[in-house]
Amino acid sequence: MLLASALGYSTALMLVRVLTELGVPIGLSISSRACMQTLIALVSLRFKGLPLLSASNLGRRLQFVRSTCGSMSFVLYYLAASTAAPLGDISTIVVGLSPVLVMMLAFIWFGERVSAAGCCAVVMSAIGCALVSMGGARVVTLEQQQGDDARAVATVGSSMIGYAAAVLSLLCFAFVPTSIRRAGSLFHPVQGVALHSMFTSCTGAVLWLAHSRLHSINVSWATAAAPMLAMMVVAIGAQFLLSYGQSRCGATLGTVCSTTEIAWSYLMQLAVLRQPSSGFALVGAALVFTGVMLPVVEAARKQRCAGPEGDEARLHKPAPAPLDEAEPVASHTTSQSSCGV
Repeated sequence: MLLASALGYSTALMLVRVLTELGVPIGLSISSRACMQTLIALVSLRFKGLPLLSASNLGRRLQFVRSTCGSMSFVLYYLAASTAAPLGDISTIVVGLSPVLVMMLAFIWFGERVSAAGCCAVVMSAIGCALVSMGGARVVTLEQQQGDDARAVATVGSSMIGYAAAVLSLLCFAFVPTSIRRAGSLFHPVQGVALHSMFTSCTGAVLWLAHSRLHSINVSWATAAAPMLAMMVVAIGAQFLLSYGQSRCGATLGTVCSTTEIAWSYLMQLAVLRQPSSGFALVGAALVFTGVMLPVVEAARKQRCAGPEGDEARLHKPAPAPLDEAEPVASHTTSQSSCGV
């Protein structure tokens, strides 16, 4: 689920850049996708017989945290994608560093231990993102070599806005998988998606209205209709896959499974958008991707070391008391068994 979601998100991100180049306001792209997602989520709630909000007070609080942080992260992510910043760099910052922040929050909320592989992931991700942040200078340098100083100034300004929006999106996104994992079964994934979509619809509408007040909208809707519809369908499918996948996977490993979006984003940046990337950015992305995969390799190694004898021992071991060992076991083993769904 999470691997398919990563491909869908990178495709939607590329289509947002295409729509922006066609003149479609980013607020319209955000609100259009969010309104359709809200409608689908509300129909799903009606079909399942679920209310919009969780029945418990703790569930409602966690649902609001998940929805608010998810909405702000989504808006900032799409805002970053609409700027001149390289698409792969934006994806690397948001998707690549999120496992590091999730790992820290999981340590605080769930008491999950940070292993040696996790510490290496933190260091490699930090170095990688520092290299990625240097990659935007290549585009500005190309503009200056062509003698277009005004365009170079506009490009660097737009790129800096994109990088800043990506960092803020990263900070907001880190609370989404941890709040979902903390809530457990207190609220259904569709309830979280529905409230998240409603918040995003309102935010996108405000951005659209603000843009229409400041700028005139000159768009060929016959040309923009197809990529707009494709963006909404792909992004909505990715959102539902992400919500269901994160509810089944552990907070840290679930986020790591989504980092394949980095590779897809760079591929679409080069093949579809024809936007160059510097060697610094590619090396940094490789460091980030390698670093966040270290915990996955470590988890697979531990599972192989357990072997059949470990499985047999667990079958004959008395069941632990629900309040003593059930939560720690769930936070680690279920993530390994369901991340590939």
